[in-house]
Formats: sequence, structure tokens, C-alpha cells
Amino acid sequence: MNDNSYDLSISSKFPEEQSYLQENNNSVDAGTIMLSVCLLRQTFDAAYQNFDHINKKLDYLQYFSPNMFWEFTPLLLRNMMGLLTTNEKQFHEFKLTDQIYDIFKIDLVSNSDKWQKISSISYDILNCRNSKHISPKHYLIGELLSKHDNSLQLLETINKLGHCCSYDTLIRLHTEVAKQESTLFNIPSNALKNCFSIKAVDNFDYCPETIHGRDSLHIVTQIIIQNPTNYIHQQPPSSTPVHIKSTNDKAELINRPRQRNYNSVSPPQHSTL
Repeated sequence: MNDNSYDLSISSKFPEEQSYLQENNNSVDAGTIMLSVCLLRQTFDAAYQNFDHINKKLDYLQYFSPNMFWEFTPLLLRNMMGLLTTNEKQFHEFKLTDQIYDIFKIDLVSNSDKWQKISSISYDILNCRNSKHISPKHYLIGELLSKHDNSLQLLETINKLGHCCSYDTLIRLHTEVAKQESTLFNIPSNALKNCFSIKAVDNFDYCPETIHGRDSLHIVTQIIIQNPTNYIHQQPPSSTPVHIKSTNDKAELINRPRQRNYNSVSPPQHSTL
């Protein structure tokens, strides 16, 4: 048995691969693969700009819809991930069509039942390329783990696997959102003005014991307490401040006791013996 026959016997489990290697003399066109990689990497910058826009205004995350979750990843990257993960039957049917020529401008896998997995893989690839540009997916997964499990070890493990943001990033997210909410607080219209007030704040947590962890509620309740007896009555404005009494200079001079001038009094006379 020669060396070639031995190599072919090893790869006999993959007849398609064996046939391809035989026809191409056991070599792959590396230039074509490198060109494909370069084309994919060129689409990353636009996605990172979208991520940075969200990072500057983190309150946009509450309006992040499923359509945005899909469209925030590059079109070419989504199409490539869809073609790589589709089943053999669908991939074979796709090769028989001319849709491959629209891979740069048409979303070929938007109707796939795997769209969430395709977009999730795309976000992970972008995060693995440059983790400084944190994607909305990594924010949302980190927030979900923090809300339902509240486990630092689990959060750090998922972060190391590249599926969510770090604990420090999550704390920064909570801090920035809290600062924005504190500046948006408005006193109710029926509150008394110029009245001493006390603001009470407390957490309200409703955690039903369920396996799936749904229907839980975590909010902050706030109330303002006022007592009408503490109403501060304002004095009408006047030209003279209240704490300064008006004076009458003329009356003060008349009623003032006369001071004795010691210079005008002659010294006492002493007799001489």
C-alpha cells in the first residue's frame, strides 16, 4: 500500500471531501478564502459605529426591538452565517438558484427560523473581534442574568465565553441609567410649594418561586410626605429688609443724654498751707 492509498483510506468517512481533495490535488484556494475574510471584516466598522451610538445613549436599550436586534449586524455576515448553518437540503436548493449573486445586497436568511441564532452568532463574532465595542446583545444578556440569577460567578463565566458583557460594564450601565433617571424626576403637580417635604424610597421585589423565573417584578417605589402645618409663609417684598429696624436720626439726637465735656471743666483748686 502506497502513501496515497493510505491517506485516502483515512478520509473514507467523508466521500465528498475525499473527492474534492482528489480533484484539487489535495490543495485549497487560499486566496479565495482570504478574500472572503477581508470582505467580511470590512463590514464590521459600520456595526461598531451602531454599537458606539447605543453606548453613548444607553437608555435606547429599552426601545431595542427584535427588528433592530437583527439589523444591527452586517448583512454579509448574516448571510454567511445563514449559509453555514442551514441544513443540507436547503443549502443544495440554494446552490441551484441565482440568489448567491445578491449576497451583498439582499437579506437571504431573514425568513429563517434560526434568525435569532444567526444574529446571536454574528454578535459574538463581532465581540470576539473587538470587545471594546459592546453590542446590545451583550448588554441585554448580562442584564437578564443579573436580574434572574444574580450570580457573579455565572455572569463572569458567560462573559468569558463571549456571550454577555462583564460585571464592571453592567455596573456602569446601571449607574448611568440611574443618573439619567435622577435628573428626570419631577415633583407632582398637586404638591405644596414652599412646604417642608420628606421623600421616602424603597425597593419592591416580587419573586415567585417558579422554575422559569417569569412574572417577577423589581421596581423602586417613591413617595413624598408633606404636612400643611409646615407651610412656609413668605413675607411680601419691601424696600427695607425685615431684620433691619428703621431709625429716626433726629429723635435719637434729641433724646440722647448729654455727654459731659471734661475739657471745659476747670480742675479743682487746692489750698496751700
